[in-house]
Amino acid sequence: MAKIIKNAVDLSNVKLNRIITGSSWLFATRTINSKWASTPISLDDNIEDEAWAGAVESQVKFGDVFMLAKNDARYLYVILDVVDDTHNNPTGDYFHFAFDRNRDKVITPNVDVNYGIYPGHPNKMGRSFYLGAGRMTGLRDEEPRSICRMHFGTSPNSATPHRIWKMKFKISDIRPPFHFWGLPSHAKFGFKVFSSKPNISYESPKRLHHSFKNFNRITFARKPIIPAADLGPVMGSVGLIPTSKISTSGRATTDSGYYVHVKNAAFGGRLNIIGNRTKLQQLRTQGARKYKVYHRFGTSGSFEVFETSWRNYKTVGSRTVLETFNADTNGFYPLPAGNVDYSIDDLLFQFNSTELITGLHQFKVEFFNNAGTKVGGTSTNQILRLYIDNNLPEVSINSIKYKNVEVGSCGIVNLQNPNDQLDVNFEAFDNEGNLLSYSLRAVWGDGSSRTITSKVYNPATMGTNWKGSRSIGGSFNAVTTCAHSFDVTAKARTTNGYAYVGRNTARRYVTIIK
Repeated sequence: MAKIIKNAVDLSNVKLNRIITGSSWLFATRTINSKWASTPISLDDNIEDEAWAGAVESQVKFGDVFMLAKNDARYLYVILDVVDDTHNNPTGDYFHFAFDRNRDKVITPNVDVNYGIYPGHPNKMGRSFYLGAGRMTGLRDEEPRSICRMHFGTSPNSATPHRIWKMKFKISDIRPPFHFWGLPSHAKFGFKVFSSKPNISYESPKRLHHSFKNFNRITFARKPIIPAADLGPVMGSVGLIPTSKISTSGRATTDSGYYVHVKNAAFGGRLNIIGNRTKLQQLRTQGARKYKVYHRFGTSGSFEVFETSWRNYKTVGSRTVLETFNADTNGFYPLPAGNVDYSIDDLLFQFNSTELITGLHQFKVEFFNNAGTKVGGTSTNQILRLYIDNNLPEVSINSIKYKNVEVGSCGIVNLQNPNDQLDVNFEAFDNEGNLLSYSLRAVWGDGSSRTITSKVYNPATMGTNWKGSRSIGGSFNAVTTCAHSFDVTAKARTTNGYAYVGRNTARRYVTIIK
């Protein structure tokens, strides 16, 4: 006979309690609050390690499965701590983890996704797209975008060794398609864990792959606490990069252990200019209720009023409301109240930098009271310099040769000697000098690959700017007869304040007979 068990979390917004029926668990919808990951989490980190500090206190219990979550600007990290699965049976255990990407509570074909392991490969995760209720595409290899690890051991929730699943999801693959940089306030998810020995099956919500109506909610930690000493005096940061880390050349360099590690990086994409909260509070106390943004290209000439528009999600009670910000007819933006919870807190302005020409741009902000009188005086005289570069690196495969004879696309090469090599010459060049890295890889068979040559920007040896080259060589010795693709990838040393953005690729196919 089924019995009712009280939930391990606040039930004020939950209409149904958990019901146990045999070995299956049916759940009410619930929310888990993700904590900010100050440093990227390795899936080798254990729950007891410092990397997961704070997550245990916010974990949610689903039956005997404890779920922990942390996130940074790029990844969501999840642990499913299956405390009553005390039999180490790697081949008989698996998980499913589904996301309602557009959060509409219905299955949307080719949009909503489910993650799971490849049969017989518990540490290899793939992603399937839903085609309808109970129907999905085959698994698509996710590594290195999203990965998982199977673990068997103890945790703060149980001293008896048991099954623990660890996952890392790339947020851009699971979040709604918002039109600004920054994190969504929450995502909708469901999961299932299964063990054949003992026979355990946990599923939340019921009929996970057939209905998204009662999917659970994960609320993201939206923003780390940037040290006050690093914030700019008015425009505190560009995304997560403090403006104090931006040089007079308009490029940013942060420490290797910082949330976003960049090296002499230009800026591109959609940019969030975020205010210094302490300063904004002072200005509100002085009567500031609106402000203007000014811009100029280069370092000379006059500043002109800069008008843009953006949208920011605002939490109102239990609802999330999209609010639009535009300059009025006099170029003023409203200064939001400091106690309003926005998806991007303290956002002064946002703009699409692809609309600006490549080069150094300068910005400043002035604050006014309702009567139009300037507030703050010289304390707001900060000038923010940003080198804008949205150009992608130029890439191409110049030639592939065998014994100095050109091999064309889809060509077939019969090696005369097993140790013979193919010589590849390619281009990876950035005219503005904002190249982050390049690589040449050979890929064949069912995903086997080898890096032939690669290089990453190092300011100590490459100086302020690095353009790469229009002629780079590499040689490859095939290990088996197969069709091969030779892939060139070049990444731009350009950031949107949350990560590097911008890459370009080139590819050529050749069949090698060994």
